[in-house]
Amino acid sequence: MAWMVACVAVVGAVGVSADEPVRDSRTLLVVRTAENALDFVDPGSGLRLASVPIGSGPRHVSVAPDGTRAAVSACGQPGSPGGTPVTLSVVDLEHPRELQRSNLALRSCPAGLTWFEADRIAVATDGPEGQLAVEVGSGRIVGELSAAERAAVARSNSTRQPPDASAVAVQQFLASGGDPRALATTPVMPLAPCHACTPAP
Repeated sequence: MAWMVACVAVVGAVGVSADEPVRDSRTLLVVRTAENALDFVDPGSGLRLASVPIGSGPRHVSVAPDGTRAAVSACGQPGSPGGTPVTLSVVDLEHPRELQRSNLALRSCPAGLTWFEADRIAVATDGPEGQLAVEVGSGRIVGELSAAERAAVARSNSTRQPPDASAVAVQQFLASGGDPRALATTPVMPLAPCHACTPAP
């Protein structure tokens, strides 16, 4: 997106150990559908601190209860021919990288995503599948959400801190037509510091 500023940053740069994650202020996670990426953005300045390649056409992001990982749903680029698999990626937030990508046997693009338990992610669809539970380790759909799981999802959604609407990056993202479900915050900053910043392409 034109509003975002890209940071040229290298994991393991001088003075940064790959084994020592940096925990600082909150970081905004931004899904960029056209670029097939999950970006780590400083909410105040809009600077992109790190970027992780994701499956084709990522749509939604949700952070794990412990704040160390995020789940990203993807279902192809808008207007692309059918047959693009729906995928779910798990991303390491302490050392920004994709840990796993699973194909989900869904006929429609997920309408929402909530990581509500350590080993369970809820995927909501507009199709006949409804709300489904996905097992994190295997990436497989284990069935429809039970009543207890629906309650857990509702609790999780009510306690999550939404992105601060006054943050510069959030205002710019929403003003450019961005979907609020493509945003999340995490207390974990990416490992790589920003050394040189250039406008995003």
